[in-house]
Amino acid sequence: MKPVSAENLEKAGQKAYQKGALDEALEAYRAARSSFEAENNQLKAAEMANNLCVILLQKKQPEEALEIVTGTESIFLNASDRKRAAYAYGNLASALEACGQIPKAESAYRTAMEIFSDMGEDEALSQTAQSLSQLLLKQGRSLEALSSMQAGIDGKKKKLSLKDRILRRLLRIPSDQMNR
Repeated sequence: MKPVSAENLEKAGQKAYQKGALDEALEAYRAARSSFEAENNQLKAAEMANNLCVILLQKKQPEEALEIVTGTESIFLNASDRKRAAYAYGNLASALEACGQIPKAESAYRTAMEIFSDMGEDEALSQTAQSLSQLLLKQGRSLEALSSMQAGIDGKKKKLSLKDRILRRLLRIPSDQMNR
């Protein structure tokens, strides 16, 4: 019997994840990661580690998620793959936050936002800004949270949607009030 390829294991993980079968997806992505590592394909192995991180966070296993995702951002940066590096920073930030390492999580979110902004990845920038804002709000840093959310919207390079334009106006109200 022919062994299953790393690519097929990855596809099986994607299908299982889309179905909501987290245990099955976890198993498939672990096997895919091992296969990619055996093939010396560091980029794909790092991508699988990020997929595993997302699932482990959903399964409330933050320590394992943090362990598995740490260092993947460097692998992508070393390969000049800034987009996947930014996503890796975002996943790292989520894992750090779940483990209670708030200052490190904040730093990782900000790094992801900077890269997404530079690349014009508006949707990813907005999602990351929202995550950072939620983190800051949990700490009682509401003005910084507003500022972060506004930076996410202001960093968008494409035409803003109606929702974003309304949100931008709402976010300006506190600063307009303070400037009076």
